Amino acid sequence: SHNTVVHNPCTFNGYQIEWKGHHLLGTGDSEACVRQVKRLIPHLEPDTAKLGGRVGGVEHPEVRGKFFAMSLYFFSLDSLRELSTADPEA
Repeated sequence: SHNTVVHNPCTFNGYQIEWKGHHLLGTGDSEACVRQVKRLIPHLEPDTAKLGGRVGGVEHPEVRGKFFAMSLYFFSLDSLRELSTADPEA
């Protein structure tokens, strides 16, 4: 077991939990949490060649025909993307 301490700015100060051999320790640093979320959550990048966009530098094809899908991951990620702003330094 590594018992590496990982500081987590997105949890309450002093909150502790073990995960996969790591000791996660909350710092309660909301500004650092925002920076980490902006760094880890990709934002749509405008594509000047056509309508659409890139996510995390990866181009995705347009959906054609009848298509229906729902992903809770997508919904959560899209909500975070809409509620935050892209950070050019991230």
